[in-house]
Amino acid sequence: MENMKELLIKKYGYTEYEATLTSEDLGNMDEECKQKLEDYLNGTDVSSYSCGEFSVETLINEYGLNTISALLSISTLKVDYDSFSRMLKKGNK
Repeated sequence: MENMKELLIKKYGYTEYEATLTSEDLGNMDEECKQKLEDYLNGTDVSSYSCGEFSVETLINEYGLNTISALLSISTLKVDYDSFSRMLKKGNK
C-alpha cells in the first residue's frame, strides 16, 4: 500500500507515521469497505455507507473523523460492533 501511504501524506495531510499505520489498517479492511474506499478516491459520494447507527456522514459530522477514518471505523464496527460503538460514543462525550 505504498501508493496509499503517499496519497495520505500528499493529499490528506497525514504524517509519515500516521500514513504508515493507516495504510496498513486500510489493507486489512473487509472487501466491501475497500471497495467503498476505492469509490471515494474515485469521486463517489460514500456518505450514506453505514454499519448500524454509524454512517460515514455521522462519523464525520458528529465524531470529527475524515472519510478515510470513517471507513476504517465502519470496517471495525463490522467486526465488533458492541465494543467499538461503545468506544466511539464514549470518546464523543
